[in-house]
Amino acid sequence: MTLLINPGHDGSHAHKSHRKVHRDPPPMSVMYVAENLARQGKEVKILDTHIYHTWRDRISDVDEVGISVIIGQNLANAAEITKWIRDNKPGIKITWGGVMPTIFPNEIKAEYAPDEVVTGRLDESIIPAWELLGKDFNREQVPYYHMVMTSSGCPFQCSFCYKHALPDGKVYRLKPAQAVIEEMEFMHYMTGTEVFTFGDDNFLTDKRRALVILDYMRKNEWYAEELIGHFNNLDSELIAAMGGVVQTFIGSVETASPRLQKLLNKRIRIEEVPGKLQELNANGIAANVPFIIGLPTETDEDLMENARFMAYVKALAPWVRAQVYLWYPLPQTKLTAFAEQEYGVDLHFRLRDYERANFWVDDKLDGREFRPWITPERYEALYLWGMSFKETFHYPDGRGPYVLDRVLNDEKVNLKKDLSL
Repeated sequence: MTLLINPGHDGSHAHKSHRKVHRDPPPMSVMYVAENLARQGKEVKILDTHIYHTWRDRISDVDEVGISVIIGQNLANAAEITKWIRDNKPGIKITWGGVMPTIFPNEIKAEYAPDEVVTGRLDESIIPAWELLGKDFNREQVPYYHMVMTSSGCPFQCSFCYKHALPDGKVYRLKPAQAVIEEMEFMHYMTGTEVFTFGDDNFLTDKRRALVILDYMRKNEWYAEELIGHFNNLDSELIAAMGGVVQTFIGSVETASPRLQKLLNKRIRIEEVPGKLQELNANGIAANVPFIIGLPTETDEDLMENARFMAYVKALAPWVRAQVYLWYPLPQTKLTAFAEQEYGVDLHFRLRDYERANFWVDDKLDGREFRPWITPERYEALYLWGMSFKETFHYPDGRGPYVLDRVLNDEKVNLKKDLSL
């Protein structure tokens, strides 16, 4: 028996959601691995430590444990789980896979001593093993966050993104429309859900495919709680197709500064964004617009450009909110290499240091060690600016285009009734 673990239990950087019905995404990485292993004839179970806080009691009667590992708290949790198994369940084989083992295979093996390190990606064109979650659909996160990944890799070449630091990061694939629909049908059959979330950034890159999926959802009276996309792919026809189906569009601007846009290689036609956000609101769709602050060579004027941009946007489209992330120098990315050269600093950290990686602008004010070119005074100023930016440009009071509150809460009531039977 193989037990696949998502080491997602909360740590120092847990954050709160603005949603009335709070949920967290499913363990997609291990679900894809589980389906691949099942097709090889292996018996597989899944353990999501974000749901099961008593995860230690569930590591039994297995021959092998596989852990999916990314940077930050997830890495710290993977180390904790590995040590506990070594101390309490000797004989169980431990395999690490995911982004961190793929970027640092030898270093991971030396520092954390898993028995095996698996690099790269498995086949992601299949329907992940949703059935292995069993009643976890309905346990603590009700209704469940039914996430669909419609692509793997990315066609864009942003300088700050980890995807292109991976050996196969430039391999980009879109699932056909019919495959996406079959996955939603399967989830609907298992749980009765009518609400989905599209979790990858590339839903809109093939317009014809997107229109087919949205049309199918409309005919079935299904909804998308969130849909992520690149602003350049968004047009009036797609916005009209999203109306009445999609509750929230997530489109990252990262920065309103044309100079920093070039540095990030985001290639957004920034002058088109306000009108598209206005059109989204007119079609009953809220929007979440993330920014990154603390970028290399960023100035106060760059921050002011972000504020002026959002003030202009909010006047056109009230149901838009800004999100803020603090740039973290991800290993082996082009922007990290640029910062090293620009400031004459070494941004290669010990693996254990990466356990504390923090992207959030929050009240903890930790993480300056990863940004040694930023003075303590500037670091605190960025925190204060980011907190004020989020508070100033949040959703207004009232229901607005949030038409799914009723659907989600009805689903919550129905699922609780099912559990009581």
